[in-house]
Amino acid sequence: MSNTRQTNTGTRFAVEARALTKRYTHQRSLSDIVHGRPAAETHALKDVSLAIEEGEVFGLLGPNGSGKTTFLKLLSTILSPTSGTATIFGHDVLREPRRVRQMVALVTAEERSLYWRLTGRQNLRFFASLYGLDGQRIEAKIDELLELFMLRDASRTRVAEYSTGMRQKLAIARGLLSDPKLLFLDEPTRGLDPAAAHNLLELVKERAVEHFENTVILTTHIAREVEQLCDRIATLHRGSITYLGPVETLGRSLDVTVTYLMRVTGFNDVVAERLRARKGVVSCKCTEADGATDVELVFAPDALTLSDVLRLLLFNNVELLRCTVKERSLEETFRAVFDTPWAQPAGGAATAKS
Repeated sequence: MSNTRQTNTGTRFAVEARALTKRYTHQRSLSDIVHGRPAAETHALKDVSLAIEEGEVFGLLGPNGSGKTTFLKLLSTILSPTSGTATIFGHDVLREPRRVRQMVALVTAEERSLYWRLTGRQNLRFFASLYGLDGQRIEAKIDELLELFMLRDASRTRVAEYSTGMRQKLAIARGLLSDPKLLFLDEPTRGLDPAAAHNLLELVKERAVEHFENTVILTTHIAREVEQLCDRIATLHRGSITYLGPVETLGRSLDVTVTYLMRVTGFNDVVAERLRARKGVVSCKCTEADGATDVELVFAPDALTLSDVLRLLLFNNVELLRCTVKERSLEETFRAVFDTPWAQPAGGAATAKS
């Protein structure tokens, strides 16, 4: 019987991390030793707790140095945590590292992840032998992956002659050789232009997620990539989780303002100044258009409501023709998140300081 932990609804967790921490201690300098100063420490990851369900496509979003790669290396047993625990399908990464390694595959964008002097097929054959595949099983699996990732025509070409996108596809194919239950993709689109990156992630969705039914964890610093591929995301900032939840609610959970786009008639400078004078209004921009006025109004929802705005417009004989909420894109949210100091790290939705 499997020892995989389940929820009350029977949902299996591919990953469970509890207060997972990785801390590095720097070597003390001669001056530190003479003056009795303790060794400095750096937290690459700090008290990370989350659960990822089997079959989920999960994204880790954060700038370079935020702890994304460290998290994957801890889960794949390349690194050991300083404290905290992590399990992969119920198997502890510290107590059962061999069993964990049998279930996971880590794909990175590093050039040394493939042998450039070998052909694509030779690379896959070599790594397949490391996984214990032999004979017809190797060739059948290699043929399947070369076909799925559209590399059959280049299978006898040396990897040194591959484009960056081809090498990335071959690296992902290599990761799938061992039939992992959990696939880690560490910034797989690094070095690719936006079109090539989009196409690669579509291949991952079709081949890794839908064809092989893998659980996938993607790390990236590009917001549109998690929006394209992932069901849920966690944002990492200086080693701590600052948001955990669905992609589409990230912006709403972090917004401290709301923006309304209105088209009105009868609007004038006096009304604009009265709006700007209201408590909580951040900005009021007006543009004349087709005999009407387009107004972009930004305000803090805890200080002002749309009803307050509508009453003010009505009182000043302004007719409202159209009103919509302006949704902030995930890319804009990403920039706002990581350009803003955090009030506190949290396992759920964190709030930014205004």
